[in-house]
Formats: sequence, structure tokens, C-alpha cells
Amino acid sequence: MNTKTPTPPSPKLGAKLSSGINVDFQSAKPDELRKFSGIGNSGRPFNYFDKTVVIDFDNITFKSTTAILHEHVHPAGAAQITIDEQGLRVNGHLLSNEHGSAIAKDSDEGFPWEMSVYVQAGRMELVKAGSKLAVNGHQVVGPVEIWRDCVVREVSFTAVGVDANTSAKALSDLNQPKKDEAMTQEEQEAFNQLKADVEALKQANTDAEAKVKTLEAEKAEAEKAAQEASVDAQLSAAGFKRAEDGKGFTGVSQATYGALLSAKADDAKAMIADLKPSDAKPSIPHALLHDLHQPPQPTPQDGKLSGLAADAAARHNKGANYV
Repeated sequence: MNTKTPTPPSPKLGAKLSSGINVDFQSAKPDELRKFSGIGNSGRPFNYFDKTVVIDFDNITFKSTTAILHEHVHPAGAAQITIDEQGLRVNGHLLSNEHGSAIAKDSDEGFPWEMSVYVQAGRMELVKAGSKLAVNGHQVVGPVEIWRDCVVREVSFTAVGVDANTSAKALSDLNQPKKDEAMTQEEQEAFNQLKADVEALKQANTDAEAKVKTLEAEKAEAEKAAQEASVDAQLSAAGFKRAEDGKGFTGVSQATYGALLSAKADDAKAMIADLKPSDAKPSIPHALLHDLHQPPQPTPQDGKLSGLAADAAARHNKGANYV
């Protein structure tokens, strides 16, 4: 089903279409013109007299510098136009003439200026009731009239807009003092007090960090002392004796003692259980404590000993030992 009804070529339709926004103004600087920013059209459907209209941003054209008017009549500034996700964006500056100055003055006093774009449509297409079509990335539902191949002729500041899909606010630096303004005495005192408070907070933070480091060091020393006391108690209970110089234990090397101090509590306990004291004196071999040398015994022959053998046997029996 055809959802669009193209109209035959006709003279371009010109329309001044206001957008319901407040224009952003930037505070003036020395020797600079007053700057502003606004949205001329949101690219969404709006009510235009007795019908719903949407401007197609595809193939839309505008000059590199577009005229800015006051109520579509008086020259008030110049701007560049771009298209972004919010619509037809206008960034420019106001003239220093009476119209540009009046717009800036009214804005400073709180008047909510809106923007209006004057466009000429090359052709129009009608979307029938109930039909849907995507325009400018948004879905529109008929009946709606789409303006194609548009040309932007000028953008104006106006009091009332018709495009209610956009909004804006004054720039944040509107009421900030100029850089060359001197501080009052009260402002200078408040600034000095704030600066002093900041320095005090910095010093307090430095002191707190130093205290934390001290506490961490004390905690580490306490844990080390507790580990050493626990290892010493377990070694003593296992039968090891303290070394004469007070450093470590007899039978436990410095490397082993250091490993016990560095190990976890359960690991140190298991390691100590594997160690055995070596305090007992080594036993002396029996052979070193007894004289096992015995003189040769004569071999009796027929139950009788020779003269020398009998003499030796007699002397042995009397307890004499010769070596």
C-alpha cells in the first residue's frame, strides 16, 4: 500500500517555524561579540495551523553563514547551522546594534527567548492516516505532511515558538565575574579562609597517613615478637636448649630457626615436631672400656704342660697380666 502521496512540483512554500526553546547565551568578554546557541527545529512533528508537519533534514540546505533576525524582520546577528541528535542547531553571535543588544539585554533580565526558522520546501509528501514512516531517525504516524528538499533562509529570535519538542537553558557562566574584576574585601577574606581550610585538611591527611604507617610498623613488630615467643616455647617443650649466646637453640641451625620464625604457625609446629634434640652423650664402645688381651693359653698334651708353659700358667693364675 502506498503510504506517501507526492505532490506535483509547485512554487516553493516558505514558512517561519518557531521552536519552543530558550536560547543559550554566553556572557560577553572584552572586545568580543555576545555568543549564543539554540535549536531552530527539532526534526520532529509539530502543529502548523490545522495540520501536522515534519521537516526532513535529508537534502536540507543552508548558507555557511546564516542571517539571524529579530522577529524575522530586523538584523540581529549571524550564525552557523549544523544538524545533531537534537535537531537543527544554530551557533552564532549577536550584533552590537540596537536589535542584537536588546536581545542580549532582555535575556540577561530573564526573558525566555525562543528561535524560529524560515524554511522554503521544495516539495511535500502526505503520509496517510495510520501509516508509519521514519523521518530524521524518528517514526511518524499519519496523517502528517513531510516537507522535503528544504532551504533555510534565516533564523530569528522570537517570543513564541510552535515546536515544543526542544528545550534549552542559559549558560552557566552567565553571571560569573569577569577575570579582570577585583575581589571585594569580603570575597578576599572568604577566599583566604577557604585556602587555609584546604591547607589544614592537607596537613591533617598527611598526619593521618604517617600515623597509619606507624601503626602498621608496630603491628608488624608485635606479630614478629609473638611468632618468636611461640617458636621458642615449642622448641623448649620439644627438649631443645637455648644456645649459650641466647641466639637460637642448640641443635637448631640459624637457617632452620629463621625458617621457623618466617613460617605460618601450623607449618612451624609441624616442622618442630620433625626435629629431635641431640643433647644425649654418645655411648663409648665396650671394646674401649675393657682389656681384651689374653696371653696365649698352652695346649695341654696328654694333660701335662711343659716346664715353661707350666710356669706361665702358674703366674697367670696368680693374677699377673703381661702386655
